[in-house]
Amino acid sequence: MYLTEVNAMKKEIIESSERDEAIEILIDSLPHGSGIDFTWIFNKETNKRLEVCNGFYCMDEHGFYDRIANFTVILWKDKKISEFSLQFNGRISQYLNLRYVLREYLEDLFYHSLHELFLNNLNIFNILNFKVLDCY
Repeated sequence: MYLTEVNAMKKEIIESSERDEAIEILIDSLPHGSGIDFTWIFNKETNKRLEVCNGFYCMDEHGFYDRIANFTVILWKDKKISEFSLQFNGRISQYLNLRYVLREYLEDLFYHSLHELFLNNLNIFNILNFKVLDCY
């Protein structure tokens, strides 16, 4: 093996490790608790977007747990960090979103957590190849 090939392999391993760490920091900065009582799951990453999934444990008007609204947060790499998308996965989750008016609440939580991460650790978005490094 030539020295240039070894150096290229080392660089790839370091970049992969940095990416994994950046994704872990991103996931750790997302909201936990207050209904988001499940583990964040890194779903997939492409050149255009990064997806993470979780669920929101809905409570009915009597304070009992109802059902779980599963959702996906999509971070677009070619848009501002604040221009993420929130999708409710499946018919039951979409129904729960409408019944409990979840979208506005969850979008507000994600906006503030991503904004804080952006202000405190901009380098994560560079490592993950976000093209528009703006939060507003």
